[in-house]
Amino acid sequence: NNTQEGLFVSGARSRATMQDNDLMSNGTKGVGVQSSANAVLISNRIVKNLEEGVFVSDSGSQATIRDCNVIENGMKGVGVQSSGQADIDGNLIHNNHREGVYVSGEGSR
Repeated sequence: NNTQEGLFVSGARSRATMQDNDLMSNGTKGVGVQSSANAVLISNRIVKNLEEGVFVSDSGSQATIRDCNVIENGMKGVGVQSSGQADIDGNLIHNNHREGVYVSGEGSR
Protein backbone atom coordinates (compact mmCIF):
# COMPACT_ATOMS: atom_id res chain seq x y z
CA ASN A 1 0.00 0.00 0.00
CA ASN A 2 2.64 2.52 -1.01
CA THR A 3 1.61 5.75 -2.74
CA GLN A 4 4.06 5.01 -5.59
CA GLU A 5 5.92 1.80 -6.60
CA GLY A 6 6.32 -1.18 -4.33
CA LEU A 7 9.91 -1.49 -5.66
CA PHE A 8 11.65 1.14 -7.80
CA VAL A 9 15.15 0.45 -9.19
CA SER A 10 16.82 3.23 -11.18
CA GLY A 11 20.31 4.14 -12.34
CA ALA A 12 23.38 2.43 -13.74
CA ARG A 13 24.74 -0.31 -11.49
CA SER A 14 21.55 -0.31 -9.40
CA ARG A 15 20.41 -3.85 -8.74
CA ALA A 16 17.69 -5.46 -6.66
CA THR A 17 16.67 -9.06 -6.03
CA MET A 18 13.29 -9.85 -4.48
CA GLN A 19 12.07 -13.34 -3.71
CA ASP A 20 8.79 -14.49 -2.15
CA ASN A 21 7.29 -11.05 -1.47
CA ASP A 22 3.87 -9.44 -1.88
CA LEU A 23 3.84 -6.24 -3.95
CA MET A 24 0.18 -5.30 -3.75
CA SER A 25 -2.13 -2.31 -4.05
CA ASN A 26 0.59 0.25 -4.74
CA GLY A 27 -0.32 3.72 -6.06
CA THR A 28 1.59 3.30 -9.34
CA LYS A 29 3.54 0.18 -10.39
CA GLY A 30 4.29 -2.92 -8.41
CA VAL A 31 7.87 -2.81 -9.73
CA GLY A 32 9.56 -0.10 -11.83
CA VAL A 33 12.98 -0.66 -13.45
CA GLN A 34 14.60 2.15 -15.46
CA SER A 35 17.79 4.02 -16.40
CA SER A 36 20.08 0.97 -16.83
CA ALA A 37 18.99 -0.74 -13.59
CA ASN A 38 18.55 -4.48 -13.06
CA ALA A 39 15.94 -6.39 -11.06
CA VAL A 40 15.52 -10.10 -10.38
CA LEU A 41 12.02 -11.08 -9.26
CA ILE A 42 11.44 -14.68 -8.16
CA SER A 43 8.25 -16.19 -6.70
CA ASN A 44 6.61 -12.85 -5.92
CA ARG A 45 2.93 -11.93 -5.90
CA ILE A 46 2.48 -8.70 -7.85
CA VAL A 47 -1.22 -7.97 -7.54
CA LYS A 48 -3.74 -5.11 -7.78
CA ASN A 49 -1.32 -2.26 -8.42
CA LEU A 50 -2.85 0.88 -9.94
CA GLU A 51 -0.65 0.78 -13.08
CA GLU A 52 1.59 -2.04 -14.39
CA GLY A 53 2.58 -4.98 -12.27
CA VAL A 54 6.14 -4.74 -13.63
CA PHE A 55 7.40 -1.94 -15.91
CA VAL A 56 10.88 -1.99 -17.52
CA SER A 57 12.07 0.97 -19.60
CA ASP A 58 15.21 2.59 -20.97
CA SER A 59 18.30 1.18 -22.64
CA GLY A 60 20.32 -1.06 -20.35
CA SER A 61 17.41 -1.77 -17.99
CA GLN A 62 16.72 -5.45 -17.48
CA ALA A 63 14.35 -7.54 -15.39
CA THR A 64 14.23 -11.27 -14.78
CA ILE A 65 10.72 -12.32 -13.78
CA ARG A 66 10.38 -15.99 -12.73
CA ASP A 67 7.63 -17.96 -11.04
CA CYS A 68 5.65 -14.82 -10.13
CA ASN A 69 1.90 -14.22 -10.00
CA VAL A 70 1.15 -10.96 -11.85
CA ILE A 71 -2.59 -10.53 -11.44
CA GLU A 72 -5.31 -7.86 -11.55
CA ASN A 73 -3.09 -4.84 -12.17
CA GLY A 74 -4.71 -1.63 -13.45
CA MET A 75 -2.76 -1.55 -16.72
CA LYS A 76 -0.41 -4.18 -18.19
CA GLY A 77 0.79 -7.17 -16.24
CA VAL A 78 4.33 -6.64 -17.60
CA GLY A 79 5.28 -3.65 -19.77
CA VAL A 80 8.64 -3.40 -21.57
CA GLN A 81 9.49 -0.35 -23.67
CA SER A 82 12.15 2.18 -24.74
CA SER A 83 14.84 -0.51 -25.22
CA GLY A 84 14.17 -2.19 -21.87
CA GLN A 85 14.60 -5.97 -21.68
CA ALA A 86 12.83 -8.67 -19.70
CA ASP A 87 13.33 -12.41 -19.26
CA ILE A 88 9.87 -13.76 -18.38
CA ASP A 89 9.64 -17.44 -17.41
CA GLY A 90 7.14 -19.65 -15.57
CA ASN A 91 4.80 -16.89 -14.41
CA LEU A 92 1.05 -16.75 -13.95
CA ILE A 93 -0.04 -13.50 -15.65
CA HIS A 94 -3.79 -12.92 -15.90
CA ASN A 95 -6.78 -10.64 -15.29
CA ASN A 96 -4.77 -7.45 -15.81
CA HIS A 97 -6.80 -4.50 -17.11
CA ARG A 98 -4.84 -4.33 -20.39
CA GLU A 99 -2.24 -6.67 -21.93
CA GLY A 100 -0.71 -9.49 -19.95
CA VAL A 101 2.71 -8.78 -21.49
CA TYR A 102 3.37 -5.72 -23.69
CA VAL A 103 6.66 -5.08 -25.52
CA SER A 104 7.05 -1.85 -27.50
CA GLY A 105 9.79 0.28 -29.00
CA GLU A 106 12.99 -0.27 -30.90
CA GLY A 107 15.44 -2.42 -28.97
CA SER A 108 12.86 -3.69 -26.47
CA ARG A 109 12.66 -7.42 -25.95
